[in-house]
Amino acid sequence: MDSHLMVAEKDGGRVAHQAARRNNMHSRGEWRQFDAYGGDNSICFRQEYHLFRKVSAKRTAGMHKLSMDEVKQVELDILLEFDHICAEHGLTYLLGYGTALGAARHGGFIPWDDDVDVIMPRDDYERLFLLFSEGSLETGLKLTSYRDGSSIYNFMKLTDPRTRVEETFVGDDYSSSGLWIDIFPIERVPLSTDSTRTYRACRRQYLLRELGVGDPNRGTSSAAILVKRVLHPISKRHDPLDRARIIDEKARALNMKPPKDGSRVEWVCIDDLTLSASRYPDEMLFPPRLLDFEGHELPAPGAIDEYLTHCYGDWRQLPPESERIPHFTEAYSSEE
Repeated sequence: MDSHLMVAEKDGGRVAHQAARRNNMHSRGEWRQFDAYGGDNSICFRQEYHLFRKVSAKRTAGMHKLSMDEVKQVELDILLEFDHICAEHGLTYLLGYGTALGAARHGGFIPWDDDVDVIMPRDDYERLFLLFSEGSLETGLKLTSYRDGSSIYNFMKLTDPRTRVEETFVGDDYSSSGLWIDIFPIERVPLSTDSTRTYRACRRQYLLRELGVGDPNRGTSSAAILVKRVLHPISKRHDPLDRARIIDEKARALNMKPPKDGSRVEWVCIDDLTLSASRYPDEMLFPPRLLDFEGHELPAPGAIDEYLTHCYGDWRQLPPESERIPHFTEAYSSEE
């Protein structure tokens, strides 16, 4: 796979071509939500999620390595606990991205992937954070967020603290985490809203954060390593928690209350990798529909075919078997 630091021309054709390639990779379970773009779409830093650093023996002493089936089971358990919390407290969420794709196409996980993503309206997202921060929930799971210093990302992760996994290309100070599901907020906006400036401003912050927390001695190519070594000393001066806060605040500022006059709205996810893919008509997502995910009925975008086509194009088409490369997280558990 040709992962590297790319310089993209500003013309729409080249950017559209990159977006198409990205969507194809994501549909194969080979893409992670860690792209960072320059504000003018001039720089694209690609970090693939199937590359993980071998977890250090010191950090995993007394723990046992999980098989790929065990990793999926832990992540499914996290998802089901999350679903229970949402049902109990009247919170709305939807399976998103590759998880929605897996549910619609495979009835669960993409066979060669173990990623779990959900999307959540901002109002419900904030209520979820309050429930955890106030200690209102009886759960062994941990919600990580930049707000309490437990995460460098602008979105939240629900993690199992009994497990450990470390990400490649991220410095030792930031890489350790338990197995997780990603929770991405979506913002309700009027149809006329132009979020271009907000989106580009957030992409600049993404780039600063990724370069700042990255390991300058690791990369997907020699060119990427060279660029990281040059920019890392400068980027490291920027606190990644501040970058996450700025991104989240800019995204949250877009969110509006439900219109009283019944006017149409759409939804924006600042974490999407292209501006065109970040906007979803309200009727594409809501009302939700239930899809089978590993034997459990879970909420997904209502117009699931339209949603997956919007994200991935021809989502029903499986990649050739030669391209179905297993990409699983190396993880350890403290429980037998």
